[in-house]
Order: sequence, then C-alpha cells, then structure tokens
Amino acid sequence: MKTFKLFISIRKLELKLRLSNKFDFFIFILSDFFTQLLTFIFIHTLFENIPNLNGWSYEQILLIFGLYQFSYGLFGFLFWPLYDFSYILVSGNLDGILVKPINELLQLYGKGIGDVGGVFIGLVIIIRFINISQISIIRLLLIIIPMTFMNILIFVCLFTIVASLSFWFENISNSLIRIIQSLTIYSKYPLNIFNKFIKIIFAFIIPFGFMGYYPVAILYGKEQLYYICIEVLVCLFLVLFTKFIWKKGIKKYSGVNS
Repeated sequence: MKTFKLFISIRKLELKLRLSNKFDFFIFILSDFFTQLLTFIFIHTLFENIPNLNGWSYEQILLIFGLYQFSYGLFGFLFWPLYDFSYILVSGNLDGILVKPINELLQLYGKGIGDVGGVFIGLVIIIRFINISQISIIRLLLIIIPMTFMNILIFVCLFTIVASLSFWFENISNSLIRIIQSLTIYSKYPLNIFNKFIKIIFAFIIPFGFMGYYPVAILYGKEQLYYICIEVLVCLFLVLFTKFIWKKGIKKYSGVNS
C-alpha cells in the first residue's frame, strides 16, 4: 500500500508537470485520440458488412478490439517511459533515478504520460457492449476486470524485459519495441482465424492473445475458463523473470561515461 501511494504521488506530480503547458497536453491527447479513432474506423469499415468471420460476429470482433485498446491504452498512460528507456539510459537520467532512496522501477514507471485515446476508445466500446449484450454484467466484469489487470501486467513485464536488454545491447530496446508493437496487431482479431502455430505463440510465448481474444472467447464459451489460470501462471513467470533480468542489468550498469 505504501508503494502504491508513492506511485500515485509520482503520477500526480507528472500530471501537474504536463499540465503546465495545457495547450501542448491538449494537442497530444487530441492527436492520440484521432490516431486510435482511425484504427477503430478501419475495423468498423472492414467488418461492418461481414456477418460472420469463422464463427465471430461483428460485435464480438469489436469487443476484442475494444479490450485490447483499453488494456494497451492504460499501459501506455501509466508506464510510458518504458518506450524511451534507451534515451533515459544513454542520457544519464538513470543515474539520477538510482541515487534516490526509492525503488528505481517505481520511479521509472511513474514518469511520463502516454496513450490516452486508446483508453477512451476501448472504454466506449466496452460500455456499448454492456448495454447491448445479453451476457450477465456480473459475469462480464468478473472476467474482464481481472484479465485487464493481468494484461497491463503482461505489457509492463514484456516492455521492462526489453528495456533491460539495453544494459547489454545499446539501443536494442527501440528496435524490439517496434517489433512488439507490430505483433500486437494479432491482438485485435480472433486468434482462431490464424493457424495453430500463431495461436500457441500468442498464448504462451508472447501472450498477446489474452488482451482481447481469450476474455471474449471465454465469455461466449469458445474457449475454456482455465485460460484465466493460464494467464495467472504466465503473469507469475513474467514477473519473476522481469525481476531477475532487471536486477542483473542494474548490477552490470556502471553509469554514463563522459
């Protein structure tokens, strides 16, 4: 609880800093919103006139997209600095973080504000689905809320692992982040429209399938409930591995040489 309160305090300070230039912050939010809106329009246009895609209706595909946008949007909003870790490392800003008597990851996670448009678009789609769906709201929330929390945790772990690699390989994180972002396109569509190899990869190796596909598939009985347990195990493994590789990287780091 103490750590959580500290994180909230850091986020409040960061938000005040960004709001010091309200026009710049407004333009940033507006541009991000329209970027996400264009993606939504593309999905809407592509599947609006397709009544069924391998057993998936337009509304179900839209919910997969909405859950992904909401999870990824919250991750981007709360943990944006992971995108810029290479710069933080080579600029010497990490040195300033390490000398403070606060956990370095907590400080790193608390800096910067990212994706806001994705949160809004995803939330609108989810609320719309709740209003038109015949699925019990309690069942819907019991599946969506814990899986969204774990989705954010998966993103945090994956991007922290990628950031940690910069301790050994200079500027590699930027390239790997672009690769990960390109792979997230699979998270916006039902995985069973792809071959089994793709489905296995995005369930156990790069677990992006949990961002949208598995929650919706479980809601509609297309996948078994035990996939929630699988996501818990995946999250546990990623948290332990992330902690291990970050600690190894920090021990290797010796500061920025002039």
